[in-house]
Amino acid sequence: GSLVDPELQGFMTQVEGYEQEIGAHQAAIAEKEAAIETIKAEAEAEKEAEKQARAAAQPEAAKAPETAGAACPQCGQPVPEGAAFCANCGAKIA
Repeated sequence: GSLVDPELQGFMTQVEGYEQEIGAHQAAIAEKEAAIETIKAEAEAEKEAEKQARAAAQPEAAKAPETAGAACPQCGQPVPEGAAFCANCGAKIA
């Protein structure tokens, strides 16, 4: 049957109270975890923006090898100024 023992009813009331506290703590934990994920996403976006800003700030010469020289007489590929040999075919540059 029914629970009529006052001591047992008291224990059940305490258990219900603990269950409510656990639920409240679980909700608080979920909020904190969501905040952590938001902070991680913001930090990653900030890191990516900084990376892009650094790449944009680099001089053009640092981004790609210089090709303002002559064309290779053998294969026609651009050869950096001052190069003695073509990096593409190995031909000697005059």
